[in-house]
Amino acid sequence: MNGNQFSPSLLLFLLLLTQIVSFGVSFQLLTQKRPFPARYNRVSRNHNQRIRPVGFPSIQSTLYTSEYRLYDVHPGEEIQCTQNYIASCQQIYPAIKPEPIVIDQVEEWYPTQYRTYRFFSRHGKDSGDVNDQGTTITIRQTSFGCGKLGFEVWKCALALSCHLISLLSNYHINGESDVESIRVLELGAGCGLPSCVCREMGVGGVLATDYWEEQNGNFGRPLDKERLVPHWLFGVNLDFNVVQGAGIISERKNEEQRSLSVRKLDWHNEVDVLEAKAVFNPNLIIASDVVYYVEDVPPLVRVLELLLEHASSGDSTTREVILFLSVYTERKGLNEFRRMVKEMVNTHSGWVSSEEEVDFSLMTKELDSFEEKYSILKLTITNRERAR
Repeated sequence: MNGNQFSPSLLLFLLLLTQIVSFGVSFQLLTQKRPFPARYNRVSRNHNQRIRPVGFPSIQSTLYTSEYRLYDVHPGEEIQCTQNYIASCQQIYPAIKPEPIVIDQVEEWYPTQYRTYRFFSRHGKDSGDVNDQGTTITIRQTSFGCGKLGFEVWKCALALSCHLISLLSNYHINGESDVESIRVLELGAGCGLPSCVCREMGVGGVLATDYWEEQNGNFGRPLDKERLVPHWLFGVNLDFNVVQGAGIISERKNEEQRSLSVRKLDWHNEVDVLEAKAVFNPNLIIASDVVYYVEDVPPLVRVLELLLEHASSGDSTTREVILFLSVYTERKGLNEFRRMVKEMVNTHSGWVSSEEEVDFSLMTKELDSFEEKYSILKLTITNRERAR
């Protein structure tokens, strides 16, 4: 063999080495556990810059919107496109973003996408009149590599947000001043849109909770290795949306006077749940599309029970749970969850629960017909037991 030739075995080795290197690079990009190159993010990188501009930018440049409506329909009643709905949600394109974009670890490590929603209630301060600006909220979504199942806003979260807009608007329209006494804890918050709605509607406190891996990359439980557990930066993004308002400060609220926080919460750890309850003392617990893994059903029901129970013998606070759940066939734990909730309620005097299917629909551009319809189960549990 002369100096300009390679043996077949050496060529084969080089070819295999090239394939291995190529596969490794592709795997890193797919799992998104490494920062994307700067060119993937459309802003320059200044690690020391923390930007939080005041107020929303002008929305006059909006290209178009899509509208969802939440309908309150009684059994046997026909849905009317322009009637029956209690609240609506417009998704605004393009999204309203902070100017300039806030650079944090999430922006550095993962692709992000901003989404802006404007909510209207059929009554109250957000009546949906022509001059009514509604309640506008911007959310930053991450990628699947960061947030797993919670990386984006799901339809159940939109529907729950519409319900909360309608519910909390009643406090304003009826002149009730105790809206500030409502302390909301959200389970499985994901991007935190329902928590942000509660924040903007002026409740007294919001605690958005979810579960993610340890900051050192380790899992909290052996079970986590078999599941889609979000990266720890998922919690950073949740804080960015709920506490920091997606980098945009609303001029309508004085955030310093209210309790806004994010907490990692393990449903399988009762001590963790009781600590969150003791620190925050919620009286309204909300969640959307949280029945996914069958093995999570018993601990989730137990979490609801712990949060609903009175904190002490002298505690007479009325506590309520509002859940919006997908009824898709792949939600294998849903029937078991419903059964266990009924059993739990029956063991407590003064506790009541109710179920109803609500219709959540994407409207056509003309708003005169439905483009898509989603059936969602609304489940409420209320503890009205008097203190002993």
